[in-house]
Amino acid sequence: MRFIPVMLNVTGKKLTIIGGGTAAALKLRNLHSKFDKITVISEKFDPYIDGMDVEKIVLHLDTPSSVENFINRDTIVIIASDDARFNDEMRKYCDAKRVLFNSVDRVDSPFIFPAAFTTNGVTVAVSTEGRSPSFSKFIRKQLRQKAEECSVALPVIEEIRKSAKGIGQHASSELFGNLLDDEKFWQFVRTGKYQEAVDYGKNKVKKVK
Repeated sequence: MRFIPVMLNVTGKKLTIIGGGTAAALKLRNLHSKFDKITVISEKFDPYIDGMDVEKIVLHLDTPSSVENFINRDTIVIIASDDARFNDEMRKYCDAKRVLFNSVDRVDSPFIFPAAFTTNGVTVAVSTEGRSPSFSKFIRKQLRQKAEECSVALPVIEEIRKSAKGIGQHASSELFGNLLDDEKFWQFVRTGKYQEAVDYGKNKVKKVK
């Protein structure tokens, strides 16, 4: 299997989680803030799911036809029931319907979830391509503190970029690469002198222009 990292635009997409146990609850915990409409289908629900403000459909999961009314091309499906046979049938159904899905008990899904976190508008994701999710989570933990320290600079960089329009992609890449390696810039950021950091960056832009 070969994977590439992507950021998937889920605007306007619906999330349907098939299954209501622990695995389904974990996916819901990570995804509930990303979708406007979420439906969870199961005969019974984990207490976490019970307490969430999502649509819950009580249904016996027997064949894919039992849930087909809740799935279309605008749906992203998480297959997370406790029935391996049913999960396998759902994978085949979604594949045939060209519906994007992830099966929690199989790594050979059209997409898999990395160990990820978001801090101050910066998302960091780590994946071992399904070989060891625990190791991905371990690395994520190591990266979190550094990301939290650095991510406060994002609004500063956004402000500087406004003044860098028109200088060309190569020049822009080199400029911001050098700026982010500049200890004086980070000194301003670390001490909360954000306007000084913006002015410092804009002066760098002027020299390029």
